[in-house]
Amino acid sequence: MERFRKVVLWQWAYTRRSYLYAAGGFAAAVLLPALCGLALHRGGQGAMQVMGSLFDIAAVIYLLTCGALITSDISGKRERIAAFTLPATKGEKFVARYLHLVIGIPVAAFVGMIAGDLVQMLLSLLISGDSTSVTAEFFGRSRYLSDVDGAFDYGALMGILSLLFAHSFMMLCGICFRRHAWIKTMILQAALGTVVSTVLAGVGFAMMFALNNRYGEHNYNVVLVDNTFTQILYAAVLLALTAGCYWGTFRIYRRMQAN
Repeated sequence: MERFRKVVLWQWAYTRRSYLYAAGGFAAAVLLPALCGLALHRGGQGAMQVMGSLFDIAAVIYLLTCGALITSDISGKRERIAAFTLPATKGEKFVARYLHLVIGIPVAAFVGMIAGDLVQMLLSLLISGDSTSVTAEFFGRSRYLSDVDGAFDYGALMGILSLLFAHSFMMLCGICFRRHAWIKTMILQAALGTVVSTVLAGVGFAMMFALNNRYGEHNYNVVLVDNTFTQILYAAVLLALTAGCYWGTFRIYRRMQAN
């Protein structure tokens, strides 16, 4: 644990600029719209509501794509030598880097958002006599695993599992590229999405053509079974695929060398 703590501290010191950029960027994203609204004597309430929605979208996009940055700190030979010569296992270095991406940077961004929000609230109260919190707008749109009646929301759970699988698959693709991993991964994802969509559309048209020839057009119904068994099966498949992507990413990371 002491060795792992030192690896985490090294990761923080080595990539501390990313924390500053995340905090400063989100603080500016909160302050600038509020200051513009106050300068135009329109207040910042509308801007804060819009920013709350945009931050929701930004959080989902980052959690979806940050896995592609798993090796962005060791894209060069010098960086790989510095990282791989540390007295720690590859597993500890991998976990430290992963925690940096999925916890460290979001926390830094959240701190920047709160700091910018407090400043804009104070300025709004002093200038216009009213204020709106973008942090409250952000958390007011958060969704949990229950619906309005308090019942378990299966759709929300599937959304989380799908997001986790997409995140792990992005990480698996991103580790295959040493330079410009995020851009290359996004291009690869777009290409794969196009191919899969084309194949599925082709299969659907082929099935429709075969059913039309056999039963005649509009003489049959296609029903997708949606019950507890299929829901559990779908969740299990997503979890298995996610675990496979994490395992594959770690296997490739362990085999990476400094040269």
